[in-house]
Amino acid sequence: MNIAIFGANGFIGSHLSHYLNTKKNFNVYCFIREKSDISRIEKLKRKYRSYNLKILRYKDENLEKEDLNLNKLNIDIVLNLISYGVLYNENNEDKAKYINIEIPKKIFKISNNNNVKHFIHFGSSQEYENLSDQINELSIRYPTRIYGRTKAAGCDILLEHESLYKNTNLLIIRPFSVFGELENENKLLPSLIKSLINNTALKLTKGYQERNYLYINDFNKIILRILKKIDYLKFNNYNIGSINNITIIKIAKIIENLLNSKNYDCLLWGSLKYRNSEILTFKNDLSRLQKELKINLSYDIRIGIKKLINSYLKDQC
Repeated sequence: MNIAIFGANGFIGSHLSHYLNTKKNFNVYCFIREKSDISRIEKLKRKYRSYNLKILRYKDENLEKEDLNLNKLNIDIVLNLISYGVLYNENNEDKAKYINIEIPKKIFKISNNNNVKHFIHFGSSQEYENLSDQINELSIRYPTRIYGRTKAAGCDILLEHESLYKNTNLLIIRPFSVFGELENENKLLPSLIKSLINNTALKLTKGYQERNYLYINDFNKIILRILKKIDYLKFNNYNIGSINNITIIKIAKIIENLLNSKNYDCLLWGSLKYRNSEILTFKNDLSRLQKELKINLSYDIRIGIKKLINSYLKDQC
């Protein structure tokens, strides 16, 4: 199976590219913009023992001219993980619209014109950002922030275009709170770990928000199962995450215990206000995915957190 991955230099994309590259009968091609940083890909080679990953550089004009030659590589499946806006300093709305809406449209069209059988687009759990009820694939989405709005719009436009493209099947995957090594250091878990290791102050809310975090290794395994069953899936969109909700304050306690840290005073609980309309309980109904894949989505978050902690401790040695 020949796989093309766009956005392979991002957090999820770099892990997934190496993971699939180590699997039998999978040939992975990483399509990365000409000047984009590939340091994550380089750093993860040892973790996955993946040393022959194929990286293909392209220019923006290749997308505009629809000139990527996927048919010459006999690509079976295209995965699009390109995105903008997940970090709080990524707030350029025009850039978000182009990257999260226009680029997926272009890659979907290119896939169809090159007779790619499946196009998998990765949306985001942030499309559901204002929902307090249990969330599933049929939930009505009305995000307010730039990232959630443009990711939702991108998914909706792809679904509208699906009927126009006869050669390529569309599948949308929305990941929920994936974490792991080389995640952006401003994200919650890396921030907690660094604060407790270095005894540096970290301002936090009261920490009663419930989230369902999924370790990157477990995420990769779910995607592999989807790829193996892709010809038989009943639906064109799935949410992916863990069924285990946990509060932020409990996550911090787990990190403190694993580090055997006495630096808990550096976590300044309650020094930040919750965001306007922030949802405290984020309930994710993953029954569609569980039934289709016959998979147990209950994970022990401590396993992933321990591996993440170890990666930071190794960096300090």
